[in-house]
Amino acid sequence: MWECVYRYDLADDAAALAPGLPVLLLHGEHDATAPLEGVEGLRTAHPDWSLRVLPGGDHHPLLRDPEWTLREVSAFLATTDASRL
Repeated sequence: MWECVYRYDLADDAAALAPGLPVLLLHGEHDATAPLEGVEGLRTAHPDWSLRVLPGGDHHPLLRDPEWTLREVSAFLATTDASRL
């Protein structure tokens, strides 16, 4: 399972998304399961995507700080053209 799930590379899936699709990446600063460097690489390859990092967070930003997650998603949606979703 570790090799199939935890070491899965999302780059091909990300490349298959429609150009211009608004994407918000939420990530924990100290995620040991999926290190921040990987999502930063995705963000670099897709400069129009948004990345928000939970300071001190781990692999589960939604569980660790649901208020932060809600604020980030709400702010993203408030500035995103709904017709592009």
